[in-house]
Amino acid sequence: MEVILILALAVMVVQVTAQRRRNSAASRAQQRQRGDGAAGAGSGRGKYPLAYVMADGADTVVGPYQEVFTCDGRDYGYYADLANQCQIYHICVPPNQQYTFFCNNGTIFDQKLFTCVREEDSVPCGSQEKYYALNQNFGIQDVNQLLVLE
Repeated sequence: MEVILILALAVMVVQVTAQRRRNSAASRAQQRQRGDGAAGAGSGRGKYPLAYVMADGADTVVGPYQEVFTCDGRDYGYYADLANQCQIYHICVPPNQQYTFFCNNGTIFDQKLFTCVREEDSVPCGSQEKYYALNQNFGIQDVNQLLVLE
């Protein structure tokens, strides 16, 4: 009898937790649609409604994050988010699409490699912006035309 009660209680806890997550995600989505909450006037969203829409629990991995990066005037490509210590990166698809992702614990986005790597193996976050130009290599088929930065 005790085992059944414990199992029933465990199921209830899981259901309540799942419902809270759904409610929290729905609330954040409503805030984004209204333009209030975390996506206030200083956010990088503007005309990019999918910017900073990340998997549930992103704030648990990267902590509180700033929404200041924008794809305005940027080529197609992957961009480290310096304001968020490169734990977040964006894919820009002109003219008006921006997708946001975060790196696993203990990793940051490396602009030279276009992937998340351990911080000690990466270009320092403060230097990542100088490698944004490497995005110009997307779509180049002739290797002699590739932009190479040291």
